[in-house]
Amino acid sequence: MQRIQRLVRLNRQFDNGHTHARTRSPLFAAALLALLLCSALAGARALVPVEAGVALANNPVNSTAPRREVAVTFVNFPGNNIYDNGRLTNKTRKLLRSLAANNVRAVAFVNEARLYRDDGSADETRVQMLREWLDAGHELGNETAHHTSLYNVSVEEFEQDVLRGEQVMSKLAAERGERLRYFSYPYLNTGSNAEAKAAVEKFLVGRGYQIHPVTIDNMDWLFSKAYIEALRRDDDAAAARIRAEYVPYMERMFEFYENYSREVVGREIPQVLMLTAGALSADSFDDLAAMLKRRGYTFVTLEQATADEAYTLPDNYTGQ
Repeated sequence: MQRIQRLVRLNRQFDNGHTHARTRSPLFAAALLALLLCSALAGARALVPVEAGVALANNPVNSTAPRREVAVTFVNFPGNNIYDNGRLTNKTRKLLRSLAANNVRAVAFVNEARLYRDDGSADETRVQMLREWLDAGHELGNETAHHTSLYNVSVEEFEQDVLRGEQVMSKLAAERGERLRYFSYPYLNTGSNAEAKAAVEKFLVGRGYQIHPVTIDNMDWLFSKAYIEALRRDDDAAAARIRAEYVPYMERMFEFYENYSREVVGREIPQVLMLTAGALSADSFDDLAAMLKRRGYTFVTLEQATADEAYTLPDNYTGQ
């Protein structure tokens, strides 16, 4: 992770400090993403012994897998802004079909600033995607309007961005007799100190929000970014390689967190998976679901997963 963070900082310094970097940015970005993906894959392989990885690959159907449960959540919904709306609509509908085929009811967290055009008017195509999501039986959640990190702003500024992040969704939910129930901290940053953390949690509870817990954290956002870049370049071979690496990577992350759950709680709890909304999640969800079913998972809602008593354990972590 530290190596990846250094590479990201290097990219920012290069972009900000060199005039010619802008002309080379597509090639530089592609090279950087390749390095980042290699780092992520190496890190995942280090988490799970090689022998275990081979066993997973050679055991497509595991009839002795334990009974497990997982709730599926998405962040950055409906997707990254580099999409044109036509492609984004197609990918969102493809994801909806995959969720229906696998009997998944998910929660998608939205940054509402992405629902507006540069002139400040609402992008009705993107708002329509939220309607279709709700009409398919899924839920929406608030991820602040601008994907704001609580580490970088004051409590008051953060709370204002939470309010700005619920304007459209709250109306859509109300039209269906529902309300927004869940809030997801951008970057999972819950506060740099105990005072900020407690203040924001009190504010969120007052707004009727439950905090989105994540037990299967991962770097799928990195795969997603590389996949998007491959699609932008019309590089079908690179996109196929990324898809081929993605599900095995996710399986290693699941195995790591299953072991971690047993170590910390003494048993495997219903897991909460966080995925990045976009082309990769749409194109790969069926394969991801097949892997999870092979591992013994059934899909549950976020409400069902968090009913487990493990989610009442105190979370006192602060800092970066």
